[in-house]
Amino acid sequence: MLRYFAMAQHPDRSVWTVLTPRDSTALMPLLRTFGIRVIRDGTEFVHNTALHIVAPTGRLVGIVPITEVENALSLAAAQTGPTP
Repeated sequence: MLRYFAMAQHPDRSVWTVLTPRDSTALMPLLRTFGIRVIRDGTEFVHNTALHIVAPTGRLVGIVPITEVENALSLAAAQTGPTP
């Protein structure tokens, strides 16, 4: 379901990476690792929002409130090193 939602948003692939678990057994550890809380609301799901910064190595380096975009961008830029 997340895959279809992400595709509908038309994310710029040079900026965004949307990952989905390969099956339902992989979902819970992923939610725990990234601090995501999900609540069923009828037939829909509601979840907390944040920007998750992941290093090129795949390590989670920060979870930033959605309102702190500049901080998230700075943290992400620090993971790639200086621009030549």
